[in-house]
Amino acid sequence: MEENINALNKRCKRIEEKNSNLQQPVHKIQLKSESCAEKCTWASMSPPPPNTTEEYSIPTSNTFDLLTDDAANKGDNTNEHVELKSKGNKEENVEDGVEQNDNIQQDLPPTVQPNTSAQPETKTDHQKSIDAETIIICDSNGRYLKPKELCPDSTTKYIRSPTLSQARQKIESFNFSNPQNLIIHCGTNDIEQPGKNTTTETLEIVDLVKQKHPNGRILVSSLLSRKDELNNKVPTINEELKTRLSSKTKTTYIQHTNISSADLHDKKHLNERGVKKFAKNIKAAYFNTTPKTKKMNKKYPPRDIHNQNFSQHVRTQPFQFGRNNIYPPFTP
Repeated sequence: MEENINALNKRCKRIEEKNSNLQQPVHKIQLKSESCAEKCTWASMSPPPPNTTEEYSIPTSNTFDLLTDDAANKGDNTNEHVELKSKGNKEENVEDGVEQNDNIQQDLPPTVQPNTSAQPETKTDHQKSIDAETIIICDSNGRYLKPKELCPDSTTKYIRSPTLSQARQKIESFNFSNPQNLIIHCGTNDIEQPGKNTTTETLEIVDLVKQKHPNGRILVSSLLSRKDELNNKVPTINEELKTRLSSKTKTTYIQHTNISSADLHDKKHLNERGVKKFAKNIKAAYFNTTPKTKKMNKKYPPRDIHNQNFSQHVRTQPFQFGRNNIYPPFTP
């Protein structure tokens, strides 16, 4: 017990010492506040009487007169003036001159210097260089494609472009250093916009690519089937594209006749089976071959349940039993 009492006493002494140390700065702060309160009187804080007039270093006979600057008295030939603006009882001196702006710019750090050029700065698009041999420009239906498997004999670069206008911008901004094949599949979203000619825009992109890269091969993909009323436009656009691209050299038209609305999971996006067909068609056009189809098994032809003729399996005569049957036919 005595040890605990001694420990508590020591602890109390330490706390008292800390309190005494804290009281000293508090006392100093109180003394400073009292001295400031004595200096700040109501007379010093009160505004000047209304009848008093303020004196200015510049004569103000008329507030709207233009007064010459001191720099003119020192031999400076610059025509600088001072215009006084009156707002109530307050007057502010505003200097208008070129030298003043120059002094402000010199005082500012280099990073804060204002832009004094008359013409606005124009930002030029940085042309990104792409060294791939095969460029694939495709909309969202190509997000599950595997470019390395489509074109295994060349380096590939996939560029997503939802619309034809964006595809044109990317072809203009990017720098293709070694393009041998350029695959384009766009237009699914463009036919949804009224007043757009999908065929014309596609042909303009083809001409642009031929102008920039005349030695490259262009593969233009046809539009896919849809599940909405715009599906009626797809065959017309595809037939027109096929006809007009047939006269262009080094241009291949990719057809997707094996893809129907059953290969879509919504009104315009491919499902897993549709993506496989889509990739197979592009790969066949890339290698200039026809897509492989599954061969029919002649030994076991497929069964057509809906059109199957069941009449040949129906018995028209009673079943004939053999000689040594155990259960003879029932006769009434």
